Amino acid sequence: MPYSFYDLDYIIDVNERRIDQYLSAYQKVLARFTNLILIYSALMIFLIPVFEQLFLTNDKKYWLCCCFGLFSVLFGTSLFFTVRLIIPVQVYFLRTPNAYYENFRLRYERNLLHKNPTLSKPELESKVAQLLKASYINELERTLNNNESVFIRKSSFYYHALRFGLLSVLPFLICLSAYLLQKQENIHKIEIYNIEKIIKLLKMHSMSKDKNDSSSTNSQDTVNGITTNLPGVDNSLVIPSYPYMIKEGSLIIKGKNQ
Repeated sequence: MPYSFYDLDYIIDVNERRIDQYLSAYQKVLARFTNLILIYSALMIFLIPVFEQLFLTNDKKYWLCCCFGLFSVLFGTSLFFTVRLIIPVQVYFLRTPNAYYENFRLRYERNLLHKNPTLSKPELESKVAQLLKASYINELERTLNNNESVFIRKSSFYYHALRFGLLSVLPFLICLSAYLLQKQENIHKIEIYNIEKIIKLLKMHSMSKDKNDSSSTNSQDTVNGITTNLPGVDNSLVIPSYPYMIKEGSLIIKGKNQ
């Protein structure tokens, strides 16, 4: 096919190929919407905990709040362009061919014969063919211009949505790092507090056990001192002796003086 824009067939071919290219590019832009979904999903995992940690606790850090505010602005702007990206628009498609070889052809034939009834059939067909190509090119141009505009606008929306979405990740990572560090500090504080409580309980238990042992020893010594009254023995010099303490199913625990 000769590359001449004086040739209507070449003009038709060029416009048809351009329409296919813009439709394919427009569909690829919409397919990239999954990239934005991945970014938003990753941000949403920790968004609520970070918000609660920053604004619903008494320990507020204003620089972190400002950082979260910057994230909110960037993230909101990205969502704004994402919504504009997914809003349906009018994409032009070519009409069915029978509109030309039936409706348009008959109308052109009537109009030409009405103006010049003496036209021969070959001349009539030649002029009608040229006019039909002109009408078809007009439809192609309208379709191409609209689809080009749609593609440019949607590409711009996707670009801005992706750019602001990626920019919002930076302040969010700062807030997330502060949240994780603060959470680890709280965990360490709880662990230290629990260890201190356990140590205190153990000390209190050992002190109470020592008191019980000493009180029982004193009571036994006193009892033994009072009750022991052997003939010919100075009871005050008698060293108390204890029997073995045996629990069922356990080892023998020897007395204190063994």
